[in-house]
Amino acid sequence: MTNPQPPPCKRQRRILHPLHEQIVNCHHFRIDPIHSYLRNAPIIVAALLDDTCIVSTLEFSRIHNDDAFIKTIIHGIKDSIGSLETLLFEKCTLQYDDTLESILTLLDTTRFITEVRFNLIHASYEAIPRQALRIAQVLLSNPANFVNSLQFYSPPDHLKLDYTRRQRFCLYNVPIRSLTEIQQLTDALTKNDSITELGLHNCRIQEETIWAVLAGFVKRTQTVEIFELDGMNANGAILVANAMKENTSIFALGIQGVDLQESVSESIADLLLCNKTLTYLELGGGSSTNRKPCSITAILKALKSESDIALLQFCLTKMDICNSDVLLLADMLKTNTTLLDLQFTHTNMGNLAAKVLAKAMIHNTTLRDMKLQGNRVGNIGLVALEKVLKVNASLKELVLIEGDDKGEASGIDILSNAFKYNVGVKDLTWSCDVEDRLDRLVRREARKFMH
Repeated sequence: MTNPQPPPCKRQRRILHPLHEQIVNCHHFRIDPIHSYLRNAPIIVAALLDDTCIVSTLEFSRIHNDDAFIKTIIHGIKDSIGSLETLLFEKCTLQYDDTLESILTLLDTTRFITEVRFNLIHASYEAIPRQALRIAQVLLSNPANFVNSLQFYSPPDHLKLDYTRRQRFCLYNVPIRSLTEIQQLTDALTKNDSITELGLHNCRIQEETIWAVLAGFVKRTQTVEIFELDGMNANGAILVANAMKENTSIFALGIQGVDLQESVSESIADLLLCNKTLTYLELGGGSSTNRKPCSITAILKALKSESDIALLQFCLTKMDICNSDVLLLADMLKTNTTLLDLQFTHTNMGNLAAKVLAKAMIHNTTLRDMKLQGNRVGNIGLVALEKVLKVNASLKELVLIEGDDKGEASGIDILSNAFKYNVGVKDLTWSCDVEDRLDRLVRREARKFMH
C-alpha cells in the first residue's frame, strides 16, 4: 500500500516592508534624515531593484556625515534599475573622495541615468573644487557615457559646473591652481570630440605655465566652436590670442575681465589678421568700480586696413575707451564692409562719441545691429543719431536704453521724427518706460511705408 501524497503547500505570500511598497509606487523618491530612511538602506535597495519599481528620480537630501549610507545605495543599484533617469544630491556633504568615485563609476557605466545634479555643502575648503574637477575629468574622458546633463553647484562660493552631453561644458569659480589639474582637464577635453561650447569663468588662473597648457589645447582642438574665458591676466590673454592664430574650429571667442593693455590689443589684432574662422569677438572689462582705460587702437586699425577679415560681430563692454579710439572707431566704420554687429556697451563714450559715430554711420551701408547702452547718450547724441536714421537703410536694430538730458518726452520727439523717414530699423530699444511707445512708433511708420 502506497503512502498518500501530502497535499501541495499553498504558496506563501511575501510580506514586504511598508517602505518597500512606498518606494516601488512613486516616481520621485526623496531620501532625507527626517523620515528615518538612513536606517533602512537594505530595504531601499531591494525596493529600487524590484521589477515593478517605477522610480524615475532618486534624490538624496540634506545628508551630512553619512557617506557610508550613500555608498550603500549607490553600490546596490549599480546592477539594474531600468526606470531611474535622474539622480539628485541636494544640500548634501560628500566627505570622502571614494564616495564621489562610487557615484562616478555608476555614471560612467550605467545606461539609464541621463540627468545628475549636485548641490553640495562644504566638506572642506579644498574638497569642493577638487570634486568638481574630478567630475569634469570623468565625464569628458568618456564621451560615450549616457549622462545628457550634469550640474554641480556649491552655494557658498557660487562654484558651478555645467555639462550638456555633446554640446556644452562650463566651469564657474572653480580655481585651477596646478599644472596637474589643467593637464588632466585639457587631456579629457582632447579625448572628447563632442563638446562644442567651452567656458572657463573666473578659474583664478595666475601662473603663466598653466595658461600655456590651456593655450596648447586651444591651438590643437578641432571640435570647440565657442570659447569663453573670464578672469584673465594680460599674459594669459596674449598666450590664448597667439594660440588662436592656428585654430580652425573656434568661430566665437569671449574674453572677460581682462586688462586690455596695448600688448594685449596688438595680439588680438594679429589674431584677426591671421585667423579666417573667427566671426564673433567679445572683450569685457572688470567691475565698474575697478576700471582702467583700455586700448583698442591696434584692433581698430586691423579692422580698418584689411577687407578680408572674417569678423562679423565685435562687442566691447565695461571698458572705458579714450577719445582717440572713438575717432578711430568712426574712421573704421566709414570704410569697413564686413562688420554686421557692433556692440559698445557701458564704455562711457557719451554724447560727443555718439555724434562722431553718427557721422560715420552715414557712410556705412553694411552694419545691421548697433548697441550703445550704458554710454550716457542724451538728447545731443540722439539728435545726431536721428540724422543717421533718416538716411541709413542698412541698420535693423538699435539699442540705447538711456535717459534724456531734459526728460524722456523730448527724446521721443527726436526719435519719432527720424522714423518718419527710416524704414530699415525693425527693433528699437531705448528707455524701459518708453520702449513700448517707441516700438509702436516703429511699427506704425513701417506700415505706412508698406502701404
